[in-house]
Amino acid sequence: MPPSEQSAVVEHDGRTAMDDGVSGAGSERNRDLTLSDIPADALITVDELQGMLVSQNPPFLVDIRAQGFWIDGHIPEARNIPAGKQLDIRLEEIPDDGTLIVLVPRGEERVAEVWQTLVDAGYEQDAVKALAGGMDAWKEAGLPVQQEVDLGC
Repeated sequence: MPPSEQSAVVEHDGRTAMDDGVSGAGSERNRDLTLSDIPADALITVDELQGMLVSQNPPFLVDIRAQGFWIDGHIPEARNIPAGKQLDIRLEEIPDDGTLIVLVPRGEERVAEVWQTLVDAGYEQDAVKALAGGMDAWKEAGLPVQQEVDLGC
């Protein structure tokens, strides 16, 4: 595998997780964005997300963390589409029909980058939200977390 496509190892709570380490074209443009670069109303709280998940029109959850973190625990309804190259390749998996999309980062890393990438790709700005505090906040609130079996594939 060429060096530009190698995976990087990321430390997390004494364990390691694989990060794609490669940014795609869309996300590379937005790499330097921070939370202050997206509208304040694009952030939602854990309580707001809880309410949305039991509504008649629940949001589409995109867990943007590296797969290793997702395997360790994720919101049960979430789909893992890591930030960077995976996001650019798998963008068509995210509905663009006006469904509310909620991005779930680890803390708040890379969320502005992914938010802007989706908006640049034509998603309605008001339909893309991000979970404030990310998965860290979800876990701290003691909310349900689903774990996956890592088959080492």
